[in-house]
Amino acid sequence: MPVSRNGSPTTLRRPDLSWLLEPKSPAIVPTLDGLFKATVATNRDLIFCVPAIIEEWSRNFEYFEWLTTRTGVLFDSGPLNKVVGDSMTAQGVNIFILYGSNSFCKPSVINTNIDAYTTSDLFTSHPTKTGYWRVHGRTNDQTMHNTGEKTNLGPLDQLNNAEIILNQDSHVIASVMFGRGRFQAGIIVDPKPTFKLGPADQAKLAEYRNKIWPTVQKMNAYAPQYSRLFKEPSKPFQYTAKTTARRQPIINEYNKEIEALFTTIEATA
Repeated sequence: MPVSRNGSPTTLRRPDLSWLLEPKSPAIVPTLDGLFKATVATNRDLIFCVPAIIEEWSRNFEYFEWLTTRTGVLFDSGPLNKVVGDSMTAQGVNIFILYGSNSFCKPSVINTNIDAYTTSDLFTSHPTKTGYWRVHGRTNDQTMHNTGEKTNLGPLDQLNNAEIILNQDSHVIASVMFGRGRFQAGIIVDPKPTFKLGPADQAKLAEYRNKIWPTVQKMNAYAPQYSRLFKEPSKPFQYTAKTTARRQPIINEYNKEIEALFTTIEATA
């Protein structure tokens, strides 16, 4: 859990859940398998993590089966994939959504008659249970990823909050970023009429992408690592919440390319 999230100050207030690790060099890179083994070894009954970890654990039957024996799994900082959440709850895993904010303190002067704080979140009511709500999105330009990280689209779409970065490219009319509930951000671009192309024309698509790529690189230089854009989005590497490559999903994704490579090697041996 990143130290900027609600979970970190929560654990600091609970000595029985807090610990210090001896510094190591090179540092030990946390993995999802290691995290799960530590959870089992310490016999945790309530597990608190970001959605990306829950989604990864749901793919492992052994992990899934153990989670059904716990009181529940808690998450915040981003949306959980609905298909994953529905499947887990249907099979006996109790999932709890935490909602809150740890990025502000009470102001010294309250100059409003309304005893409330505007969070900029949008909510939808439960279809059958009165008084139950879920976070639907944001009123501001902020995208919540399933890792708990946030992409603030305003600062990325604008340079110094005034000059458009990608939209000022001579090949672009407008662009819209997306990525809610996903590991990384993406962007949809509307080309200027001179550069319009059909979706099936891969050669023209690659050519156009190369034309706007210098501007995207300027955008990436301004963005945090988790909000950067990649030129080839068809098969990007998948990473855990701790930014380690997910070996088996990546190998599965590239299975056809791997088989083709070995076929070529065998043919030339």
